[in-house]
Amino acid sequence: MRVRYYGLNHFGWWTSIEDLQGNDLMPKTAGIRR
Repeated sequence: MRVRYYGLNHFGWWTSIEDLQGNDLMPKTAGIRR
């Protein structure tokens, strides 16, 4: 898994989440909330 993150410590944004084959996982994670 490749994750691109922009920010500092706890204040930031994930700009990209991909599996090792290059598939974009952001749409799958967009609906997940705690």
